[in-house]
Amino acid sequence: MPEKKSHTKAKLKRIKSLEPDLETDIIKLHVSCLGYQPSSVTCKFLDTGDLYLLMEGIYSPPETFLASSGYHQTARRVRCKVNQILKRKLEALLLEHLNQSPNSISLLKPERSAELNFLAYLPIESL
Repeated sequence: MPEKKSHTKAKLKRIKSLEPDLETDIIKLHVSCLGYQPSSVTCKFLDTGDLYLLMEGIYSPPETFLASSGYHQTARRVRCKVNQILKRKLEALLLEHLNQSPNSISLLKPERSAELNFLAYLPIESL
C-alpha cells in the first residue's frame, strides 16, 4: 500500500507542476476566443487530482454594457452561452496538457459576479 501512495504522490507532484502552463494557456484561450484577457486565472490541482479553476474579470465589454443598460437577462444568457463554449474548449485544453479528458467539468456558482469557477474531475489513478 505505501508503494501506491508514493506513486500517487509522484503523480500529484507532476500534475501540480503543470498549473502555471495551464494558467497561461487558459488566458491565451480566453483572449483568442473572446478578444480580451481575464484579470486573473488560477489553476489548482487538488489532492484528489481534480482541477479547480478560477477566472476573474471575465465579463466582456458587451456583457457589461447590456447589464448596465438594464438588460440583465440578456447579459446572463450571453454569459451562459460563452461559458458553455469555454467549457468545451477547456476540456480540449486539458486533454492536450494531460493526455486525458476529464470525467466531467462542473461550473460552480461564483462567489462574486465577475468570476467563473470550474471543477474538472480527473481521476488521479489515470493521470
